[in-house]
Amino acid sequence: MKFYFGSGRLCLDFVRTLRARRGHAIEGLESAEDLDRWIDEAHLPVKLRKQAIKQDDLRAARQLRETIYEVVEATRLKSRMSNPHIALLNAHAAQPPPFPQLSAKGQISWSSPDPLNAAFSYLARDTLELVGSESASRIRECADKECTSLFFDTSRSANRRWCSAMPCANRNKVRAYRSRMRPS
Repeated sequence: MKFYFGSGRLCLDFVRTLRARRGHAIEGLESAEDLDRWIDEAHLPVKLRKQAIKQDDLRAARQLRETIYEVVEATRLKSRMSNPHIALLNAHAAQPPPFPQLSAKGQISWSSPDPLNAAFSYLARDTLELVGSESASRIRECADKECTSLFFDTSRSANRRWCSAMPCANRNKVRAYRSRMRPS
């Protein structure tokens, strides 16, 4: 599965690892390799060892993803957040994030005694910063009927409708064009 980035926030990109939530959901985190690949493609400052990721870790990643989704949705819809979701996010955010290390050659590398929990901490902290900010009102859901992706609207006019130009905006522009070109 191809991972999509560009939602404007890392936590929302992580939520996009489950697509088409209201239709036939497409799971992007089916294996340890998928989780490792997403963390790598997201450029998180941690390196996992695929063989070190257990099935419980994969379940924890999915649980965190769904918790982030529920909290962000509650924020977006201005509804009450679930106490268990808040507790889980706070617990992950309390874990130590990755920390920088300087080499003798002057290069920075990132380290953590527990890289997976550091990655989860990074995602939880990003979520807390997003939902706790004044700009949380700019969280949107893609206007495409087939897409349920959330994104952070950074447009000047705050009227962005699509999670990305490809495929969502393009698909809808093609539909509109074909509709206009049909004989009446």
